[in-house]
Amino acid sequence: MQVSKYVEGVTFKAIYTVSRTSSVLYFFVGLGVYISSILIGYAQDPKPRHHHDLEPSWMLVYLYTLSIIYLTSLLLYFSGETHSRHCTHSHGSAFVRQGAFIFGLGAVIYTILDFLTTVLSSRVQDSLCHSPVNTFNAVLLLIFIILQMVVVIFHPRLNLRFEHGLSQLGLMHLILTNAIMWIRTIIKESMLEFYEVMEMESKDVDQLKEALQKNFTIEHLQDISRSVTKSGGYLCYEDLEDNFPTMYNFLQNWTPTLFPFIIEFSLIGCTLFFSMWNYVHLDKDVSIRRYAVNPREFLRSLDFTHSWMGFSLGALLVSLNFINLILFFKYSSLEDSTDEFISKSSNSAVNFCGSVASVMAILKIQQLKDKENVVGRGMDAALLYISGSFLILYSILEILVGANYKSNFTGYSRLQIVNGVFSVTSTIVQVIFINLTFVKGHEEKDDEREKKEIDYPARQETVFLALTNLSQWLIFTFEIQKTKSSRTEAEYFGPFHWVILERIIMPLSIFFRFHSTVVLVDSWKSNYPNNKRRQQLNPCPADISNSEDGPQAEAMEMENAIVRSSGEP
Repeated sequence: MQVSKYVEGVTFKAIYTVSRTSSVLYFFVGLGVYISSILIGYAQDPKPRHHHDLEPSWMLVYLYTLSIIYLTSLLLYFSGETHSRHCTHSHGSAFVRQGAFIFGLGAVIYTILDFLTTVLSSRVQDSLCHSPVNTFNAVLLLIFIILQMVVVIFHPRLNLRFEHGLSQLGLMHLILTNAIMWIRTIIKESMLEFYEVMEMESKDVDQLKEALQKNFTIEHLQDISRSVTKSGGYLCYEDLEDNFPTMYNFLQNWTPTLFPFIIEFSLIGCTLFFSMWNYVHLDKDVSIRRYAVNPREFLRSLDFTHSWMGFSLGALLVSLNFINLILFFKYSSLEDSTDEFISKSSNSAVNFCGSVASVMAILKIQQLKDKENVVGRGMDAALLYISGSFLILYSILEILVGANYKSNFTGYSRLQIVNGVFSVTSTIVQVIFINLTFVKGHEEKDDEREKKEIDYPARQETVFLALTNLSQWLIFTFEIQKTKSSRTEAEYFGPFHWVILERIIMPLSIFFRFHSTVVLVDSWKSNYPNNKRRQQLNPCPADISNSEDGPQAEAMEMENAIVRSSGEP
């Protein structure tokens, strides 16, 4: 009797709160178990030969399998009309979905290479690298990445129903899987970098043997060599180097470039699924319509009014950064710092231009009205603050190196300081401007009147900054991740310490450039009047007067025009 009395008093809000809290606790417990397993593995084997030696493989089987099951059920069942609605805003903008596609392809290639590494290692006699569960995990991860790409691209507006708490728990499980995918990728790439550094040091010892053979005994020098290389190489890649040299060279050249893709893809998954989790069974921002992806209609709806000057200057900077990439790889050498000097000179110029453009945009955007409703921008702002702080940290380290490290290359230390200062400045003023774009903008009810240039303040600068951040993202992805692009920092902090710092700081620094590009493109699209929408909202008077239902038909046509002009789901 008493139990039934208490059960009858339980409200849906209480059940919803318990489910929501339990899903958050599930995330932290899962993350804690994974990190604890890594630490225990490291304590048992301080010099592991492979990242599989540290991570709990069977936990990955559990994570990937449940994620695949939930994503499949989401696509086939929970995305239906009886189990979900659509939000009026998207959890991921069109540019985010394009990024998910690009990063997803890179993550797919990265995972396929990882799968091939384990398969080829299994063909090496007495190989300790191959493990059936690790090969199985690579296949599960590949399926998971493909399914997540489909959900992110085709279902970005889902507002799931409660489903007895399954929606919240399932989405939080996806967030946990993406977070662990991020952590394990950083661990793997850090170990690879460690062994590359050790290989370089072993070569230095071999040279030292030849140079100092007269002053030291051979046995002494061999002891030094063994002390440097006693951990051996990175196990799977060592097997490939000896038996499949072509595959080994391909992996060595492309892994540093591809690994940021899986990092960015996991970050996109975390942010989109967290936003979706935040809206489970909530009535706010619910649309009466269901949206479908229509790229052609979206492209037709774009209005490029008062954008071409910013686009032209931004495209010029993109071209200069492409030239910078070509020169970097052409002059890349371990003997001098010519490639680093070219890279930092170009980066300083781009950051300076970005700082000037951001200041001009901050001043001009004040002419726009304050938005009445600011929807779904808390997560964007948080991501900007977090990723921007990592970029600022990287730039401060660069300044400290320039101030304290005496380079043999004339003027390089001063350039290092200038580059760091411009990077910090451009990051700060850009974050200020982007936050202003969240609260400033035009109102759609003003679309009926014809627009003039005064109605587009800071739009040219917005386009310019979007392209600038896009080019910086390319530089960070394809150049900064290379070990040879930061040799000065490695020499100052020590190669092993710099590997740790770089692998922690750089992924989020790269994400800052990508996320800034996404937010700026969205601001360019939605914060300013759309002349194409105005033409749709103001049809020919004769057409309205001849309509059968008069004002009702006109209102319906206006609503449909707004939906069509949005273009994206």
